[in-house]
Amino acid sequence: MDKHQLRALAANKARAAGLDGALLFAVIQTESGWNPRAYRYEPAFYTRYIQGKDLQTLWGGSPRRISASYGLGQLMYTTALENGFSRSRPPEDLYDPETNIDLTIRLLTRLLKRYGGNVRDAVAAYNSGRPFAKAPKFTRETHVPKVMRAMGRTTELVRGAADSLPSWTWIALAGAAGLILVAIAARGGPQGA
Repeated sequence: MDKHQLRALAANKARAAGLDGALLFAVIQTESGWNPRAYRYEPAFYTRYIQGKDLQTLWGGSPRRISASYGLGQLMYTTALENGFSRSRPPEDLYDPETNIDLTIRLLTRLLKRYGGNVRDAVAAYNSGRPFAKAPKFTRETHVPKVMRAMGRTTELVRGAADSLPSWTWIALAGAAGLILVAIAARGGPQGA
């Protein structure tokens, strides 16, 4: 799947789930840069939660596979399990774009509900497991602002295009939020309507 197909898939799934597509796109852009094969080993997670534990209770794989983030939303295996991923599936199945997007949407939706719709707290918790005020310094100073900027660029792109077009136009906007189809009306409405 190319980047445009991934963005279309994400947009359709976000719309169907009632999630703000700009938030989903910003999280995926920040986490993986739209690379469905993105992988990041998380040594701090291993040290805190895995080291010395019976791995068969989590999954019969290696600690490195369990202590890693996978795919578009950079989901960890344990987080995926909490959001409906089947324990019978290996962590590498999180590379599947459709599966990863579904789980990312479930997690974001759950976090938004938990934090009363507060996007900043939800994004902080997505990254660190804690709301913004209790999140680690990196999450507060780097990660959350990066996601929020990505969301802002999308909003500005759409708003800027709406102000500059003179007549009814269907346009495809490609940017941080991917492909968005926008109907834009000129001042005074369409001619001949």
